[in-house]
Amino acid sequence: MNNSKTIHVQTPMHSHGADMNRRRFIALSSLAALGTISQARATGPFIQPQHKMTKQQDPSTIGYADGKYVLPPLPYAYDALEPMLDEKTVRIHHDKHHAAYVAGANAAAEKLREIADGKLDASATTNWVRNLSFNASGHVLHTIYWTNMTPDPKKEPQGPLVDAIKEKFGSLEAMMKEFKAASQGVEGSGWGILGVDPISKTLVICGAEKHQNLEIPGLVPILVCDVWEHAYYLDYQNRRPDYVQAVRKLCDEKDLVLIVDEVQTGVGRTGTFLCCEHYNLQPDVVTLAKGLGGGLPIGAVLMNEKVAAGMGPSSHGSTFGGNPVVCAGANVVVDRMDASFLANVNERAVQLRTGLEKLPRVRSLSGIGLMVGIEFLEGIKAADVLAACREKGLLVLTAKTRLRLLPPLTLTAHDVEMALDILGSVLAEMDPSKTEEQA
Repeated sequence: MNNSKTIHVQTPMHSHGADMNRRRFIALSSLAALGTISQARATGPFIQPQHKMTKQQDPSTIGYADGKYVLPPLPYAYDALEPMLDEKTVRIHHDKHHAAYVAGANAAAEKLREIADGKLDASATTNWVRNLSFNASGHVLHTIYWTNMTPDPKKEPQGPLVDAIKEKFGSLEAMMKEFKAASQGVEGSGWGILGVDPISKTLVICGAEKHQNLEIPGLVPILVCDVWEHAYYLDYQNRRPDYVQAVRKLCDEKDLVLIVDEVQTGVGRTGTFLCCEHYNLQPDVVTLAKGLGGGLPIGAVLMNEKVAAGMGPSSHGSTFGGNPVVCAGANVVVDRMDASFLANVNERAVQLRTGLEKLPRVRSLSGIGLMVGIEFLEGIKAADVLAACREKGLLVLTAKTRLRLLPPLTLTAHDVEMALDILGSVLAEMDPSKTEEQA
């Protein structure tokens, strides 16, 4: 083991490329996970802090206070885990995502108190019990997660917990091999967990979907690996930037024209004016339509000087070419694409994605900004969800097996909450067995 800054686990959601990066990330970060193991020890089904663990490091003392769940401060600086996790990723993960679980757990607990006091109809119990389970489980695991990671892992972990690992798995390496496999094998979003089984009082490894599904009841987590997309996304995605830059390099070498289709992704849809900005890509030609007209039919082509020099009169035509009316509309749209407008798009995108992660029967999410794809658990068909949403007044689309969300860029926080409420109620009412029988 070396002295370089390494940390502990995380990763993705869908494609083969994403799976490759999940494996790579878990492999690279496992050294620091071993480095933190000696900070805790197992005695029966309980985890006890060693004498060197401070009160601020003990997860059992920092996540709840004065009758409410609280967001614990990071035990290190936001940039302390670089280069494995950059400051922005850690800041968003802790201050946005973890904070959302804390707020959600407190809100659900309050609603359940209102139901118990007769202030809220008991028919809402199922929804708020589900919300509490999801959010509180997310809070518990994240609270442990931050204390698991360290910018300065020990070279050779020691202590009672290490002895217990060797007794159960044979060696630290064997345990980490199984732990990494369990983390990599989580379907969709979830966690790899090393914990104490409350019945056998021995160490076990399991993979939990979301935060609370498929986990052993009563399991006491010791070491956790976050494989939710938000844990790694800004740094690791599925290496698309590397791919698009390689394409750009190839086009330059072969004197080829690089054309980017931004008909659907352009004009603010992904949180930047053009989606290719996410990858720092400078194409030769960009195609625009749809969003550019704000509902009016228009098509446009952007090109650099080199390509433009070869475009003589009549060399390019369009059935959606400009006219005074649609061009006036496009000017208004472009003028609206300022920093504050795009900031709202990004804020609503985070709000939407965070809410979708909490819904039942959701396997994974894809897309960028306000272009979102939802993959459901087996037995739930996107076409059935679309039809049910339409009946309740929510317009959505499908893309093969996924539900597709392309909301207006002007939507408000209230609009997002309404959409999540409708989609949540539709999914809660879905019976996978019935949809399979209908198929």
